[in-house]
Amino acid sequence: MMVVSSVPKILFPFAGETKGGSLHSALMLIMKLRDFGIDAQAVCHGPGYAFDEAVRVGAPIISLPGFGRAKENRDRSDGLRAANILSMRHVGSVLRKERPTLIHLNEKRMIRTWSVPARLLRVPLLIHWRSNYTPSWSVDLGLCMAQQVVSISQFSSEALPRWARKKNFVIYNPVNAPPGGSSIQHSRAAKRLSLGIDDDAVLVGCFTNFSVRKRPHLFLEVIQRLRSTHGKKIYGLLCGDVTPPADKRFLTMVETEDWSSRVFMPGYVHDAIAWMSACDVILAPALSEPWGRTLVEAQSLGIPVVAAADGGHLESIQNGVDGMLIASDSPDDWAHAVARLIDEEQLRAAIIENGQASAAALSLDRHASAVVDVYRKLVGSKIGFADYIEQ
Repeated sequence: MMVVSSVPKILFPFAGETKGGSLHSALMLIMKLRDFGIDAQAVCHGPGYAFDEAVRVGAPIISLPGFGRAKENRDRSDGLRAANILSMRHVGSVLRKERPTLIHLNEKRMIRTWSVPARLLRVPLLIHWRSNYTPSWSVDLGLCMAQQVVSISQFSSEALPRWARKKNFVIYNPVNAPPGGSSIQHSRAAKRLSLGIDDDAVLVGCFTNFSVRKRPHLFLEVIQRLRSTHGKKIYGLLCGDVTPPADKRFLTMVETEDWSSRVFMPGYVHDAIAWMSACDVILAPALSEPWGRTLVEAQSLGIPVVAAADGGHLESIQNGVDGMLIASDSPDDWAHAVARLIDEEQLRAAIIENGQASAAALSLDRHASAVVDVYRKLVGSKIGFADYIEQ
């Protein structure tokens, strides 16, 4: 446990409707920092999923007005909107009232909204880079103003401008320890019962959004191949919702065919771990993924994974050791890999064992300690992070 002589205050701003793996990683960090004696708090711009999740995990919340139609205007050359600028006065009020030690930003909308007020009021700024990089003058301005940048993978880091990489640290996302074996088995049985599938059926899962880069159409094609070539009953579980730019090929497949007897599509699920526990194999066909949270969560649960050999997946998976990587976009190649994990017991057992060991190395304690080390480098000499003692 870490103790500190004075209590640093770290603010984590979010748009209230934010959702996804990056949000969950940030909330996990907030709660672990509080265990370390740091006053970490969420700041939510409006209601929504992020606000509800912060309440659920017990994080202290500072509420600010929302952005209205908060989605970025994708027809513009830059995502800066009037709402970002108008919200800066609320941000300034929070900074003056709370007098935080530093601001820890985790998403582009917050970079556009918080960077300028933080710089004007001389509050240290850390940006946690969790997404793909595309040129944007408003985001680049925030990256320029930040004293430190943390990336979630080497792939994510290398995409940043050279000047941003000079102040960048790579810290992989954490994975919570999975629930006990009996809890996993109970979740598995309950979810499969709710889906109406037999114990001996094979359920192949995919947890993603339905954008072009995520390639949900490939998942449907793999399920088609498996059902036509494999002797066992094969079903798909596709959890997520449509995110622009949508995968039109996927949407066409869904609109023109009846998938209800082959693939379950419950939408975006809040209890992803419970749904994941019902699966026998997890697929991740996304390209240019910054890291691969779903893969590591599956590994921690003892579920073998098959992923695209691209982006951050290459850092999350050792092909043939703790998962399988597929370099092609051929549904037959993907289906063959899944079939091997179903049929070859020795291969499946080895990948499960190695996968659980890989996931265990990404503990929340280790992640939070690495982030605190970055905090030390940023402001430790001023406000007490240098007084941390590891016991």
